[in-house]
Amino acid sequence: MAVPPTYPRYDAVMTPWRMKTKPKTMIAWTLPMLEQFKAAYQFAVKYEADIFTFDGNEFVVSYAKYLIEYLESDEVQAKLRT
Repeated sequence: MAVPPTYPRYDAVMTPWRMKTKPKTMIAWTLPMLEQFKAAYQFAVKYEADIFTFDGNEFVVSYAKYLIEYLESDEVQAKLRT
């Protein structure tokens, strides 16, 4: 299996089930940040990673799916647009 390239804001971590670090920052979600997060999620799914890092925080791929659904809800989108 080829090693996936890494990007400045996110990368796929191939270590299953164990978070390597504690959260470093709280993410202030904006529409551009959400688009970058979705790209990071898709990258992790493509390379079958269990955990990926985005903006200094590690996310479990299965949790990220539901977080994206929540952040794309009409209620949250209205808040992000203001």
